[in-house]
Amino acid sequence: MALEVQITLVGFDNAMRRLRLLDRPERLVKGAKFFARKRFEDTGVELIKEQAPRDTGELATDVSLRVFETPNSLEGSLILNAPHARWVTKGTGIYGKYQVPIYPTRRRYMTFYATNLQRVIRVKSVKGQRPNPFLKNVMTVLRQRLLTTLPIDIRRDIEVMIKEGA
Repeated sequence: MALEVQITLVGFDNAMRRLRLLDRPERLVKGAKFFARKRFEDTGVELIKEQAPRDTGELATDVSLRVFETPNSLEGSLILNAPHARWVTKGTGIYGKYQVPIYPTRRRYMTFYATNLQRVIRVKSVKGQRPNPFLKNVMTVLRQRLLTTLPIDIRRDIEVMIKEGA
């Protein structure tokens, strides 16, 4: 199950209306949109690859990016295709949605190998995994970089929205 995060820049038409008094507002707004798209494509996946947890490396390598452009907005989606991405970002067990310890369903004990202890462990329950906010960190850095890419004249008209999809 993929985890998708969308970032949207809205308000290019408002910027165009406000900048009609200048000599060439279309060129300025189109250039801003082009450079914002380029910045998003260049740095979006790189930021996830830098900040993703490195247990197996699957989160960092299984990332895709889609960018859509409309006259008023620029929308981009970062998609984590790893099956465990949702559990890494949201947490499991007592740290997750239901805040309940994890119990085995088929056996009496859970058995796993602990690499830090160098031995096999048998337990009746585990607390779970704490959420790792690397995706929120990536989106705040990406939002800041996208805003600094835009010229100051246009920046006040553009609104950046971040939404986590399914």
